[in-house]
Amino acid sequence: MNLPSVIQTGLSGVSRGLENIQEIASDIAQVGTVDPEDQKTTIDLTQSVVDLQQQKLATQASAKVVATAEEVLGTLLDVKA
Repeated sequence: MNLPSVIQTGLSGVSRGLENIQEIASDIAQVGTVDPEDQKTTIDLTQSVVDLQQQKLATQASAKVVATAEEVLGTLLDVKA
């Protein structure tokens, strides 16, 4: 696997993670509009918060992939120069 494809994979992961975070945040925002006595709403809210945290961590991991690949690329360029 070459560095540009690693960077592209990381960027794709960040993009996908941000889209998922936005969708989950929208779901969470809509929870308050549903009848508060509905037990299923509470379960969905809890799962949405868990999903939000998972997407946050996945997005951070993808960002670290990009940062590390760029660091390796910079080091390779320094060695070559």
